[in-house]
Formats: sequence, C-alpha cells, structure tokens
Amino acid sequence: MGDPLSISASIAALLKLTQVVVKFIVEVEGSSNDRNKTLLEVSSISGLLLSLQDLAARADDPGWLSTMKSLGLPGGPLEQLKSALEHLADKLAPARVGKRLLKKLKWPFDKREIDEILGSIERQKTMFLLAIQKDHIALSAAVQDDVLTIGRGVNELRLARKDNE
Repeated sequence: MGDPLSISASIAALLKLTQVVVKFIVEVEGSSNDRNKTLLEVSSISGLLLSLQDLAARADDPGWLSTMKSLGLPGGPLEQLKSALEHLADKLAPARVGKRLLKKLKWPFDKREIDEILGSIERQKTMFLLAIQKDHIALSAAVQDDVLTIGRGVNELRLARKDNE
C-alpha cells in the first residue's frame, strides 16, 4: 500500500469501520465509563481520518507522499488502527439469527483489555496528528517563502520607481 490511491482507499475503509464500531457501542447495554471513553476515542479518530483522507487526495508533494506511505506500511499506523477497530467490532457485534437480534449485548471488555485497545488507538491518533502537523509546517514554510518573494518584489518595484523619478 504505497500509492496515494490505495492509502486513500484504506482510510475510507477505516472510516466505514469506525462508523460500524460507533453503531455497535451505542447499541451496547449500560453506560459504563469504559464504554463512554471508547465511544469518544473511536469518534475522535474519525475526524483525524477525514483530515488524512483529504490530505492523501492531494498528496503531490514528495515529502507528504513519503509521510502517507509510512502511515500505510505493513504493521504501520493504518494497519494497527484497523486491527484495533476490528477487534472492537468483533466483540461488540450483536448476535443475530437472520435479521433478528438475539439479545442486547452487554459491555464485553474488561478494564485491562479495553485500556490496551484504547492505548493502541491513542498511539495511532498521535501518529496521524504528527502527519497532519507535518503538512501544516510544510504549508507554513511555503507561505513564508511566498511572503519573502513578494517582499523582494515590492522592494524591487520601489527601487525601480525611485530610479524613474
């Protein structure tokens, strides 16, 4: 998964998976602190994934492209997030027979297990935030270069105007 198109597709698949997990969490009985914390973490990762998807769609800068590729490496942040979300989805999926729900699911995780999953999601969020921050820094540097170029152009115009006076 090295090209921008496959990275974008992976991010889109993760966004769909977060929607499924959120739906399952909402359907779980009870309102434990762990359940609420999980819902918050999974919901917040969606926003970061949307930002990454937008940036991946316009990854024409070689530096940014290498950052996106590093996120999509085997065992990388995108794959680790997928694994954590799939684990949540597998355990939270309600038991069904056909279209009929057998029983409303209770929270299936113990404190240690959910802390490990949330820790993994938090680490991936950090990686995604760093990638987004790198894009912002590159954009700021480009703006600064443009401002300096404009400043030099203005100075040249002033000098040319003085010479013509």
